Amino acid sequence: MDLTTFYGVFDGIEFKQQAEKKIKSMEQHQIYLEKCNKALEERVIVLEQKEKKKNVEIVGLEKQEKEDLKEVIITLANKLSLDTNEIEEVKRVGQEKVVDNKRKTQPVIIKLRTKSAREQWLKLRKQHNITNDDIYGNKNKHKIYINEDLSKYFRQLFWLAKKELKESYKYIWIQNSKILIKANESEKKIHNIKCEDDVRRLLKRRSEKQVS
Repeated sequence: MDLTTFYGVFDGIEFKQQAEKKIKSMEQHQIYLEKCNKALEERVIVLEQKEKKKNVEIVGLEKQEKEDLKEVIITLANKLSLDTNEIEEVKRVGQEKVVDNKRKTQPVIIKLRTKSAREQWLKLRKQHNITNDDIYGNKNKHKIYINEDLSKYFRQLFWLAKKELKESYKYIWIQNSKILIKANESEKKIHNIKCEDDVRRLLKRRSEKQVS
């Protein structure tokens, strides 16, 4: 091998090493950007849910023609012996749907003045079974439900958790904007579902236990 060939091979090796370093650097930068993007997405999710910390959602409340929604909610609050002065804003959200040829009314979002007022609404929901008849006197015995107001992300995640884990976990519920699950009455550990990966992880773990 003459010197020209030798230096040519050497330059080729050096070029390859530099190229590999650049590729590795770019890959590391890409990983860094992905981590930053994920952290930003998680931050947005937290902020979206935080905006709802004083809200409750009313489901199953019949919609009347020319309804005065604020007065309807005040009636509901009085039925629950709640302070009506804590009600800041009420509105129906989303669109009406037809399920099994039955009209499903839009849920109502109540924005309260304080977080403690929200906690009172959620606490008293378990002590009363309020129906549309109690509000309107129309013999409609369909129950009115009071729920935590969830962001779109947590609403979809809650639906996914119930769909995928209902066969393995008896209890799946919402508490303080957290999706919690528990296998059964005797199980002490309560899992907090924060993302789809948590659902997949628990599903896999449960499957492995059943196999073993």
